[in-house]
Amino acid sequence: NSLNPAQIFRQGVNSYLEKGVSPYYEAIVMKLPDRSVKQAKERWKNSLNPVIKKGEWSDEELVTLLDLIMEKGQNWTHIQMVLKNRAMHCIKSKGRKLLGETMTKKLSKLCKGKCSKKVWSAEEDKVLVEQHLKGENLEQICIMLESGRPAAQADRRLLKVCKCPTCSHRSRELNHSGEDFKLSWTRQKAYEVKQQLLTKMRQKVVAESNINITQNRFMNNNSNYPGVAIPPHSHSQMQFNNNYAQAPISPHTELENVRNRVHHLDIKDERRYFDGMNINGPVNTTSPEEESKESLLFNEFEQAILD
Repeated sequence: NSLNPAQIFRQGVNSYLEKGVSPYYEAIVMKLPDRSVKQAKERWKNSLNPVIKKGEWSDEELVTLLDLIMEKGQNWTHIQMVLKNRAMHCIKSKGRKLLGETMTKKLSKLCKGKCSKKVWSAEEDKVLVEQHLKGENLEQICIMLESGRPAAQADRRLLKVCKCPTCSHRSRELNHSGEDFKLSWTRQKAYEVKQQLLTKMRQKVVAESNINITQNRFMNNNSNYPGVAIPPHSHSQMQFNNNYAQAPISPHTELENVRNRVHHLDIKDERRYFDGMNINGPVNTTSPEEESKESLLFNEFEQAILD
């Protein structure tokens, strides 16, 4: 059976890798007409190399990428030397998107994907400054300009033509470093995006912690389902395990199960039910005061489930 070009290419590269040497692309492309050495190298580095990771970027990867942008600027070749598990075009695309160097979907549709590289006109400068002073964000201003300029271009231009206190202060900070203006801007922008990302990561961790705390607070160590505490070693416990241990239950369904379970328990089982949650210690009496206390505790459990 004849091999297709992709199979021939993989076979040729693997023959060198199995020997522990770098692929000799000049020899490989001799078997692949209409393919250059450069195309073969790019194909391997960006698509076929098993080391290359594809798919969504994790938050940790994005933080690392932003750190590298702060250090090396938009030198994607040097950044790829550190992030070896990501393809060059993937790193460049993600980095430029984070910095606002690419058009948004709405702007791209409006301008038919054509990014303007023309010199800024006086009319564009006027609209840019006027809309900025009115409080419009850069993405909206770029749509108003209808020239296909991404937010990063608009921001750098704004720092040069706008004399408002904010822009003047930022411009002085960037020029004070003595570096190239675009490089200084890139470092500052990467730092701002990184701080926003870290804030979202902290909020996510706090939200997940709150959910876990709410679930664990009412956990019965003898129950296979953490959300609902059932008296241990009982027929109801075994029946509950068989019915619900394998399937996740929504909070409202979970609460309804708790309500039904408590309704069928006698007062002794109710006391054991609350003991299982370890709320304010065991209930030792069945006086009206204690029954009222149990009712309050169940209301607290109900509110936590619904929240």
